[in-house]
Amino acid sequence: MLNKYEFPFCHLQRRTLITFWAERLESQILLVLLAASSLIGQTYGREGGKAMNPPEGSSSLSLSQVIASVLAHNPMIQSAQAKWFAAKERIPQAAAWEDLRVGTNIVFGRFVSVPANAFTDQMVSIEQMIPLSGKNRSKERVAAAEALGAFEEARRQELDVIAKAKASYYQISNFYQLLDINHADEASLVQSVDSTRSKFEFGTQGQADLLLAESERQKIIEARRDIEQKLSDQESSLNVLMNRDPFAPLGHPNVDGDNSLPAPPERLRQLVLANRPEVREAQTKVTAARAKLELAKREWIPDPTLSIQADHYNAGSQIAW
Repeated sequence: MLNKYEFPFCHLQRRTLITFWAERLESQILLVLLAASSLIGQTYGREGGKAMNPPEGSSSLSLSQVIASVLAHNPMIQSAQAKWFAAKERIPQAAAWEDLRVGTNIVFGRFVSVPANAFTDQMVSIEQMIPLSGKNRSKERVAAAEALGAFEEARRQELDVIAKAKASYYQISNFYQLLDINHADEASLVQSVDSTRSKFEFGTQGQADLLLAESERQKIIEARRDIEQKLSDQESSLNVLMNRDPFAPLGHPNVDGDNSLPAPPERLRQLVLANRPEVREAQTKVTAARAKLELAKREWIPDPTLSIQADHYNAGSQIAW
């Protein structure tokens, strides 16, 4: 039969086991998420390793070439990935035990006359702190959450740069189409100007009609100059995103005809909200804050230290432990 003092102890023990199980489960979730982020990072790395810069002077430019080149050579993406790799490498160090301490003390001589076995002249000690309080596990969870936050920051940087590259790509394609329309309009106006000039020479039309046709042609030429300027700006922006010379020539974008959405708008909205890097980064910050709170609560718990010391006397043939 249990007395009144045994039940609280059992309750405390069960609560301790539940807390330990929850911490283990949270650690496993963090490690699984970190492994998934590592696989995604390796996939990006393989895609970037296979990517090459679009050939200069090529007649066509595909969107896949642009995205692959941006992922492989954009300095902002490389900087964010380097921060993620550095944060990931700090996890094993945070989970490691304290460094093993090895000390030695050797006395080469004494200035007083004492018996040989009165003092130890050689001493070697080994000391290791054992983290029974679980502080290293809390530090590991903090480091894992921070690494996941760095991964989400790198993914957000990648998505932002890819979005800018896609916008520039489609803007360039749009400007090329506008140039084609402009050239077609100018060709039509040239024929109209020639016809008006011929009629003016024969006296069937007045000079005002000829001047109006010339003025319309000049407006189209000025509009083409504006389009060419905007096209040059977008090509320079795209070259900068691909870490190329801003004045390097680019081919004509090869835009596919099928621009339909891969899923219904409602489903896309749900996917965007669920996979938004800012939301996941905020979740990792909450997890890191909880781990830091847990670490702060465990700071007052002392960790035992295992120490082994060996002493040697000058007049002795054995080592004293």
